[in-house]
Amino acid sequence: MKWRELARGLREHWHRLALAAVICLGVALRVWGINFGLPYTAAPDEPTHFKIALHIFQTGDFNPGWLNYPTLTFYINALALIPFYLVGKAMGVFALPADVPVPEVVTMGVGLLRVPAEFLYGRLIAAAFGVASLALIYLLGRRLCANNWGGVLAALLLAVSPAAVYSSHLIRPDTYVVFFVLLSVILALRIVDDPRLSNYIWAGIAAGLAVSCKYNVPLIVVPIIAAHFLRYGVAGFKRKEIYLAGIASVLAFLMTTPYMGLDFPLFWRGFGYEIFAQAEGHAGSEGNTVPWYVSFVWQTEGILALAAVLQAIRLLRARSHLGLAFLTFPVAYYVFINLFTVRNDRTVLPFLPFLHVLAVMFVVGLYDWMAQRVRRETAVSGALAVCALIVFSPLRTSIVSDVRLTQIDSRDTAREWIAANLPSGTRLAQEAYTPYVDIRRYVVQGLDAIVDRSPEWYVQNGFEYLVFSQGMYGRFFAEPDRYGIWVDRYNQVFNRFPEFKVFNDNNYEIRIHKTNVTLPIHRVAARFGDYGELVELIGYDDVQWTPGNSLRTRLFWRTLGSKPEPLEVELRLLGQADQEIAVARSDLFQGMGWRTGMFDGILTMPVPADVPPGVYRVQVNLIWTRFAYSLPAMDWAEQRIDPVILQPIELK
Repeated sequence: MKWRELARGLREHWHRLALAAVICLGVALRVWGINFGLPYTAAPDEPTHFKIALHIFQTGDFNPGWLNYPTLTFYINALALIPFYLVGKAMGVFALPADVPVPEVVTMGVGLLRVPAEFLYGRLIAAAFGVASLALIYLLGRRLCANNWGGVLAALLLAVSPAAVYSSHLIRPDTYVVFFVLLSVILALRIVDDPRLSNYIWAGIAAGLAVSCKYNVPLIVVPIIAAHFLRYGVAGFKRKEIYLAGIASVLAFLMTTPYMGLDFPLFWRGFGYEIFAQAEGHAGSEGNTVPWYVSFVWQTEGILALAAVLQAIRLLRARSHLGLAFLTFPVAYYVFINLFTVRNDRTVLPFLPFLHVLAVMFVVGLYDWMAQRVRRETAVSGALAVCALIVFSPLRTSIVSDVRLTQIDSRDTAREWIAANLPSGTRLAQEAYTPYVDIRRYVVQGLDAIVDRSPEWYVQNGFEYLVFSQGMYGRFFAEPDRYGIWVDRYNQVFNRFPEFKVFNDNNYEIRIHKTNVTLPIHRVAARFGDYGELVELIGYDDVQWTPGNSLRTRLFWRTLGSKPEPLEVELRLLGQADQEIAVARSDLFQGMGWRTGMFDGILTMPVPADVPPGVYRVQVNLIWTRFAYSLPAMDWAEQRIDPVILQPIELK
């Protein structure tokens, strides 16, 4: 009897066990490879978003100083840094909040984390929101299908969705957006059958929080409006609930993005920049938005997209209030995102859960139709076959994506090769998405794209190697008709400088080209200026000095900024106890005025004839003539060099 009761209980709660299994699958896919790249940064946006949250946590200043995105996700991550810091403090890793280090960024997708756990922690928070969305889509699917299994299948489709899985690996707001969009729609649909004021208020609050994650989802209010007027018709204009929902939405947004009003110029600059960027385009992610989104959804989600479209048509024909209110957001949002020039996977992400629910509604409807015409077992088998068909492709894509995250690619092998084969002091220029190169060992210039500068610029500025990434140049060569000018510029650089080394691991190409520039024997790489922004001392040739003669050397310089100020170079000869033996000062530019790029100058310093034999040092200072100000110097890792000393000289 007990076994029968147990079997009956399992049948009654089987869908709950299935939901638990789906959530476990969703967790596994979202944490698999979540530490990818660490301790190096690979995604371009993560350091920016983490640095803002870290600044808020360390200073208590809720003004992010950057409003290109709204601030709810920054505040969530800043709040989450409290337990992270407390655990680190208990373990002896941190003593003060200021000890949580800022990511070191060279250029887009190129950086280093001194404490990799800080990124891993932020990614896990994003993954948690991704998993929480599975519970919400379960509720949404169950409501629209009037079937527990419909909710389970909807959760399964979102659990294996490649775009959702990948986004949950990143410190970005897109996964948070999906959570609040789903929450708002669930609450909005309640209005159709239960128009109590609390449903309006909570739906409005959730909508405001969604927009406070990212500006591109303001149309999340449409389901609230649609549900209201489908319920009341024209009379809905006279009811206060819809207006209170709007007020709740605006207040939720302003409370979680308060500096839209408190620092409106900052908001307008950031928001305006994003609007301009979306309208003007982003190289490699622009144009042909309608076919691109259709192709992306088909390639990642597979045949379920077709099932979703068919179900949407069915809902329109049925004119169900619940179905129509549900459809308003995906239809309006899809039209909205196609109005912009820029297109990418993160933009379409809030649209995808609605495809999943529509596909599930189609499968449930198909099962009901079959159950009326064939045996129940046959109908179940047919429905399961359809489920397997629509789940297989996205699940396979997500697994392949996760596996690739755990594999070594060319950025890793190129980084190891550079460290093993290029001597300290080597000067490299690298573009976005290339391997991180140790800036304490090498002189590294980061750029968005190598072709942002002319080939001659690299020679004139003394860079010996150029590091290219498929992540940057590949986007142009993939569409040569659209980006012909960019392709020509890359080919010009490729042809100008010989290919030195190519890596192509895990289907990701890194190229290193050699410029064959001539540089001094001894390297210094000291940058002068309050922020190291004026002039760099690249290096020098051997110091020539014999008893009774002047000291002579050739120094190699490079201007960094565009600040045509008079500067003087000062040489100080120091004895063994650092006493000053001799000093000489001369115009850095030798009467030629401010120069650009790399240049050299021979400097001589008269030395008393009676200087005894011994080991001496030469200190180099740079003087801002107008203020008689000795400029500080720092290395390329922004560490202070005090003083700048050349190689010791032995006078025999």
